[in-house]
Amino acid sequence: MKNFVQNPDFMRSQPPLAEVLSDLSSGYTPANGVRFTKEQDLAISHIDGLTVVNSGAGVGKTLCLVAKLVEIQNVKPGARTLCLAFSRKAAIEIRDRAGSLEGVQVSTLHSLCFHLLRGNGYGNFTVITNQAITESVIRRLIGKADTTVDEVIGSLNNPNITKKATIRVRERYLEYLTENRMLTFDTMQLFAVRLLTANTALRKRWCSSWEYILIDEAQDLDYNQLAIINMLKGSTKNICLFGDNRQSIFSFRGSVPDVINSFDKSATRFELTINHRSNAGIIGLANKVMEDYPALKCSKSQKGYSCPAYMIADNEADEANGIIEQIGNLHQQGSQYKDIAVLYRSGFAAKKVIELLLEKGMPFASRISDVLTIQQYPYSSIINLFHAILLNNDTRTIKSILSVMYMKANAINHIEELARDNGCTLLDAMKLMELPFFHQDYVDGMVDAMKSVKDKSPSEVVHALLNAGLRKYLGTANTMVVESFADELQEYGSLEQYLQHISEIRGMLDEMKKRTADTDDVIQVMSIHAAKGLEWDNVFICGCYDGALPSNKDTADISEERRLLYTAITRAKEKLYISMPKVSTQSKEPNKICRFLLEALA
Repeated sequence: MKNFVQNPDFMRSQPPLAEVLSDLSSGYTPANGVRFTKEQDLAISHIDGLTVVNSGAGVGKTLCLVAKLVEIQNVKPGARTLCLAFSRKAAIEIRDRAGSLEGVQVSTLHSLCFHLLRGNGYGNFTVITNQAITESVIRRLIGKADTTVDEVIGSLNNPNITKKATIRVRERYLEYLTENRMLTFDTMQLFAVRLLTANTALRKRWCSSWEYILIDEAQDLDYNQLAIINMLKGSTKNICLFGDNRQSIFSFRGSVPDVINSFDKSATRFELTINHRSNAGIIGLANKVMEDYPALKCSKSQKGYSCPAYMIADNEADEANGIIEQIGNLHQQGSQYKDIAVLYRSGFAAKKVIELLLEKGMPFASRISDVLTIQQYPYSSIINLFHAILLNNDTRTIKSILSVMYMKANAINHIEELARDNGCTLLDAMKLMELPFFHQDYVDGMVDAMKSVKDKSPSEVVHALLNAGLRKYLGTANTMVVESFADELQEYGSLEQYLQHISEIRGMLDEMKKRTADTDDVIQVMSIHAAKGLEWDNVFICGCYDGALPSNKDTADISEERRLLYTAITRAKEKLYISMPKVSTQSKEPNKICRFLLEALA
């Protein structure tokens, strides 16, 4: 098993260090008794006009935003002020920090749009919060169209989509929601933009509701949100954006590229560059990764700092063992589990870590659906098909594959009736249904394939199903995912063996949830996206190789992949560990060290 080292063979120079500042004296803000740095004080005290506050990682952005809310109320008591947060959790944190301020409204843009719609024609619309329902509706509307569920959902926040098939399905989806008086989380903002665009009087009245507007995490604004901000800008001249282009990592949600720099050129701009979170070694590496941006400075003393450590493991299991051993060492040295996080770019990179944590009984918390492929589409559909191959006469099991067969849930009633009348299994009864010929050909092919592969390995089963027609159902992107999944399954000799493994993992997960239900002293395992805005004393970044980070997906933006690494690095306060396996199940070729790391440490 390999160990973490601070001077790996691929490092060709001394570890990069950030500048450490000793004199941070500044002005004083009496409103809340907090002493700020000079750069913070300048950004807080400027309240009028269009303003952009470029806020590097760990510079106290939220503290400054709250102080600016207080400053506005001190200078102009009772001024109608709107503060827009990126998430409900962030909105709650800002409210808690700001306390009771007259005239101040803290909200998310989704919530703001929801209340706008509720009061203007959408009052009796039902809000659908189940994403599975949303995806099921879109999948039915797609039919044979040359698009995917992800492309349609992505187009809801991006008007620049030009693929005609995607646009047609999107418009049919919006019509379906309107006809059925439904709203979803993904469509609230788009409906609000269209409402405000069509109703000039409403737009003028609504946009003049506030005298000051502060926007947190502005680098993550999507096209609909930016459209709303631009409408507000037409009536409210006092708008301040807080954000960091270096942490713009949500393009898959439709975020607008470089929104901070492209915002109104007349805006007054401030730079927050003094990091109060991480030590000089961690910030030094972050600066080298994002060398084209202003360097962050460190406010912590260099005494006792620890440079990042690196490990190149033989394989994913070896990487997981190295991480778990180092976590054990940290815990023995006095670190609490809650001060430790394991971050990943893609769920498969953390799979072995999760399994080993379960095996060792180490307490952890994770968004399991992100990490364990068995929980998410398209993997879940493959697992359901596996079960149906073995349990071909079980109602619940057969019902779980109806969507894969392009059938509605209530089709199970007819299938059961056919099975009874013809003395056959539920799976065979699918072939007896009266379907259009092209649909019947697909169902026949899938049923025949499922009956013929019962004794095959899971990997062979997946390829047989793809060839039987599943490839067309999944679409190009999801087929690639499933083909990679088939490679992962090669270590299992039979369907029974693999499904037993899944059962054991689920059992251990249930046990872990019970153990950690009443404690917060748990290791956090999460994606880099989910970790944004959080911090820990000790951070591990696993799977740091080309193909995982940066991702090798065709849709991956290489600049955004670099920003993901920067975001991950700057979550660490005291110690940072970066690792990769030489080989992985996701690649047939030996892995190459993350190019961003090689550039930074050359």
